[in-house]
Amino acid sequence: MTRQLPNPAFHFFTSISLLLFSCLSANAQQGATGNSPQPVVVVPAPEPQPQAQDPLYPAATKPSSTALLLPRNRVHWGVDLNVTSQYIWRGFQANSTPSLQPNLWISYRGFTVSSWSNLARRGPNGQQWTEHDLTVDYSRTLTRKFSWSAGYINYVFPDLASGDVANEFYGGLRYDGKVSAGLKVFQNAGLSTGTYFQGNVGKSFPLGETVSLTTSFAVGYNRKMFIPVATFSDAVGSVAVSFPLGSRMRIAPNVNFSKSLDRGYFRNQWFGGVTISFSR
Repeated sequence: MTRQLPNPAFHFFTSISLLLFSCLSANAQQGATGNSPQPVVVVPAPEPQPQAQDPLYPAATKPSSTALLLPRNRVHWGVDLNVTSQYIWRGFQANSTPSLQPNLWISYRGFTVSSWSNLARRGPNGQQWTEHDLTVDYSRTLTRKFSWSAGYINYVFPDLASGDVANEFYGGLRYDGKVSAGLKVFQNAGLSTGTYFQGNVGKSFPLGETVSLTTSFAVGYNRKMFIPVATFSDAVGSVAVSFPLGSRMRIAPNVNFSKSLDRGYFRNQWFGGVTISFSR
């Protein structure tokens, strides 16, 4: 029996609608309490400013745990646009041509929902829109320096005739001190199987009051995720410089190198680009 393919446009715009509905609902709740007596605030809290690059993901092409970087008691949302020379994912060359990777996210009380896409100049199968990821993440601090996160990712590949949907669950621990370090485990569910382990370290260096240099290093271990063996897959080094663009935007040029740890399935790859972020 031939499986009917999901409509990628329906999936994309449904996720966008969910994000906007969540934002409007939260704002409506705030407005509903606006007429009740409020305590006098002597010194108003400053508006949150756009965050510098995450030390563990300075040139991330996928959203990280955004909620950890923001105050929990209000709704935050943002838009990111990453322009990359090619799309490298966990050591795999998902697309060899330049790509635009827009991401829309909303966060409240530790929960973050994001809608991410890859738009290639020339996709492997002739279609420009090659991937959409809908991610639901929950992140929470354990102590002042330790935190954990867990989530679900739904992948849709509009340019594939089969195997066009995948589902994944993940969990991770993180440390943020003089350096940042993390460990995450991703498990495929459904038709696809396999596990991916990723450990990474990173550090940000201030270059003045508003500019920062961020470096990171990550190692991946692939246990039969889209390959028939279990092996160390890739080691990635990244460097990014983050500049402010006004009060709520940042731009971060980045350079990355993905080192193959198993030449039977992966290749050495250089890639770079620019990420522009807006948040409020």
